[in-house]
Amino acid sequence: MRIDASMNRIFEQMSSGQRINRAGDDAAGLSISEQMRSQIRGTDMGTRNTQDMQNLANTAEGAMNSIHNDLQRIRELAVKASSGIMTDSDRKTIQQEVEQLRNNIGDTVRNTEFNQIRLLDGSFQDKNIASSPRGTGIAMTIENTGLEALGIADFDVTGNFDISILDNAIQRVSSARSDLGAMTNRMDSTIANNQVSSENQTAAESRIRDADMAAMINQLNQQQLIQQYQIQVKSMQMNQMGMVQNILL
Repeated sequence: MRIDASMNRIFEQMSSGQRINRAGDDAAGLSISEQMRSQIRGTDMGTRNTQDMQNLANTAEGAMNSIHNDLQRIRELAVKASSGIMTDSDRKTIQQEVEQLRNNIGDTVRNTEFNQIRLLDGSFQDKNIASSPRGTGIAMTIENTGLEALGIADFDVTGNFDISILDNAIQRVSSARSDLGAMTNRMDSTIANNQVSSENQTAAESRIRDADMAAMINQLNQQQLIQQYQIQVKSMQMNQMGMVQNILL
């Protein structure tokens, strides 16, 4: 019976590909394996969280690029309006384009979202990336690039104006984009580290839980040999008993 039970266990391990299918196979090994599986799944989810946050950062940075272009055009128009050959009528025409560009920036800030989360209005502050298996990680903030924050909500080239206001606005957006770029690079490193960690842990967990097919085959052959030997011994015993009975008769 023991031989049959051992062979059944070996067959089960070979068919499942796992050395541990239940606690009775290796209680300590099962506990370690489950802990490692939890760690692996947490690490993989941390990787996906980080990739999602990268996509969010790329969305924000792309929108900031549009704002940058609008600010550069506003500055160009402001320089044009500074010329002494511009009439009041010319400056009013220029201001119309300035206002259109300001509206573009406002629309960009209002409409830039990721998963229904606004990104550029200053509300995205200290958001957890949850890049680790424990759900913790670095925090991410996106600077406010709205008209008020940039200081150009009332910028008007028809009167007295200061071009340095536009320079400061451009610098603010440049700084915000640089911060996003640095954060994206940091997330690249986090993703790479998580992937290496997951691969190493998966390999280690596999060594604990998975069946060694060569060893399983060797054990199976040994059990089959023992079973055949036992059958032969039993057959010999029965033959001997038969001979004794014939003699007695």
